[in-house]
Amino acid sequence: MVRYSGLNHSISPNDVSLLISEDKYALLNDAEAYEIVETLHAPVQGVGEFPGEGALYDPEFFTSFIEEIKRYPIPGNKHDHSSSADADFFTIGGDVKPNPNGGADVHFRIIIPGKDYNGNDNSGFIRAVKLGAVEFSLVSAAEGKRDSCGIMHYTRHSGKARNDVVDEGAMLQNVVANSKENEDEIMRLIKIGAIDYTSESEQLVVNGKVSRRAAIKLQSSADKKALAGRILNAIAEKKKRRSGMEYEEIVRAIKAGIANNTINIDQLMSDISQSNKLRNEVDINNAEAIAKLRH
Repeated sequence: MVRYSGLNHSISPNDVSLLISEDKYALLNDAEAYEIVETLHAPVQGVGEFPGEGALYDPEFFTSFIEEIKRYPIPGNKHDHSSSADADFFTIGGDVKPNPNGGADVHFRIIIPGKDYNGNDNSGFIRAVKLGAVEFSLVSAAEGKRDSCGIMHYTRHSGKARNDVVDEGAMLQNVVANSKENEDEIMRLIKIGAIDYTSESEQLVVNGKVSRRAAIKLQSSADKKALAGRILNAIAEKKKRRSGMEYEEIVRAIKAGIANNTINIDQLMSDISQSNKLRNEVDINNAEAIAKLRH
């Protein structure tokens, strides 16, 4: 997920592109309806459990997300993410505008009808929105790739779009990526041994490592219990294999560590009490000189 500024009173909803048909707009725009604009500035850094800290949502992701609105208005639950069926308000338009910083300002146009999904009055919800006491959370499956520094860049929305309300103070505005690719990324981290057994964080990925305790806590979530089970099984299997690593695995791990500068060869030889067998440039030159003398 990513956090960013939300309610924008400086822009009129009429200045943000309406992307649904006039017929659909007429169904939502009843006499008591209220429209707002939500704004974020991309790229936005991810701090959520799936993409992990450091992941970035590039402007291209939001361009792709906004394209989805042309297919149908994106629904939102005025309480939380708990029910994907409820549609108490809708995201009906949006724009991605390049800014001088090399990124983009992303504007979402949202309409709140006079009645919610169950036919109840939305006036209290509208009042809270007007006061700025409501915070929103975008939900979307996401796809992307890593740059040369290993940072994940999400560049494409790939379905399951929602824009729900979340508890005040929980987040100013979020994007939660819940695609299979993000599970694949978690499994990749586990495979290379990037596992944190002590962190109390509720995020699945903390500082580039998968948190085992967060996965245990996730088992209490009905919609994520299966995911938590897969993660814990993968961690258990990795721990089991690490206790009896094959010689080839050890060699591969050391070579990889030396290549990415996480293992210092001098320190390694010292740790295994083999420093006296490590040859440096002086040793090589001396050996070559002795070889020449012998001839």
